[in-house]
Amino acid sequence: MKLKKNAFGLALGVVMGVVVFLATIIVMIKEGGEHLVLLRQFLPLYSISIIGSIFGLIEGFIGGYVIGWILIALYNIFQREK
Repeated sequence: MKLKKNAFGLALGVVMGVVVFLATIIVMIKEGGEHLVLLRQFLPLYSISIIGSIFGLIEGFIGGYVIGWILIALYNIFQREK
């Protein structure tokens, strides 16, 4: 059975974007550490701020979509019909 690349990419993109957004908001509320700054290695526009969390949401969605699409494309290539 072939899986749908766009559906999985969309689902993973939404999850990754929301996780980055919520993690940033939680750190801002708790006035926590700067450990999320390491995300800037993967999300260039990200910062621990309201605007940064929105950029993190967008970049997280795009990254998740691409990763999900590639994973399912590879799965569909290597899966075997019985």
